Amino acid sequence: MHDNPDIRERHGGNIYGVREGVTDFSANISPLGMPDEVRRAAEDAVMRSDIYPDVAAAALRKAASKATGVDENAFAFGCGACDLIYRITLALRPERVLIEGPAFSEYEAAARLSGAEIAFHLEPESCGFRTRTDALIGAITERKPDVVFVATPSNPAGTVTKTEDMLRILAVCEGTGAKLVADVCFSHFVLGKASELYSCISSRRGELHKGLIIIDSFTKIFATAGMRFGFAAFGDTEDARLATNILQPWPVSTVAAAAGIKCFGLGAKAVEAANYTAVQRKRMTEELNAMGLKVFDGEANYILIKGSKNLAQQLLTKGFLVRNCANYAGLGKEFIRVAVKTADENGRLLAAFREIMQWQKQ
Repeated sequence: MHDNPDIRERHGGNIYGVREGVTDFSANISPLGMPDEVRRAAEDAVMRSDIYPDVAAAALRKAASKATGVDENAFAFGCGACDLIYRITLALRPERVLIEGPAFSEYEAAARLSGAEIAFHLEPESCGFRTRTDALIGAITERKPDVVFVATPSNPAGTVTKTEDMLRILAVCEGTGAKLVADVCFSHFVLGKASELYSCISSRRGELHKGLIIIDSFTKIFATAGMRFGFAAFGDTEDARLATNILQPWPVSTVAAAAGIKCFGLGAKAVEAANYTAVQRKRMTEELNAMGLKVFDGEANYILIKGSKNLAQQLLTKGFLVRNCANYAGLGKEFIRVAVKTADENGRLLAAFREIMQWQKQ
């Protein structure tokens, strides 16, 4: 649906080259920052970085299994969740890929790299970009893709698909032979814990759904964006093996692995970050709505807004970098996404919005 844009234009967080003093609302990172325990684990791991990381990732597998209940051999790890999107797509070698949108651009980029035929199932603005389960099931049944990408919460709208609806979608995928790739990287902000979908492939259950693949990370909830650590859990351990072996053997550095292991045990910190974010998101949504902006009701640590086509540039002139959503399938330049940050930072952004909206009314 899109030409392959410059990588610098595909993501938020590109503060490099932006004038000094700009506050970054384009990247969705926890306002509470990186936990001290994670920072110390990373610092300690630097002293062990004179040797290669464990290619078998044994300690990571043990920590991931303990946290999710999924078999140790059912994981693959990567240099962030984005790396795993490519690993999974290249490993599965799909002929046809269906992407529910609007969606993260790397699903399409990875499918394009693998040579797959790409189709989008775009959720309309009229329903707030929420998943229409029956319509998506119809698209899967009609198009018969080999891989289906769905994110919950979605990005950039932040909408959540109920677990029972995800299970309906999964059942149809398994019936047609498709793999359902569920991106749950932002679910920590909704639940304060791991996604409920892990129970579908947990070794603690008798029946495993081999058609399910879950992509996850701590990048957002624990502010570890620069660490580059992601993980994926597979209903089929053979798929996990293929994704692990498809590219270079050390996708996770010793430092990132140590930070990741520590993150798996910080459930209380995730709850704290999720609760703080929820309060701030409610405040921002209410105030933005009161200004006359169209705000979409999401549940993650970001907010999708529809305004004027130059709103992002106007905010930048006032010192705030936001995410222009023009390269999301189904969206245009009038859509922007803003992160939920600290109370003080959010207050300053809201003040800038008020000034812009008042100027537009003159």
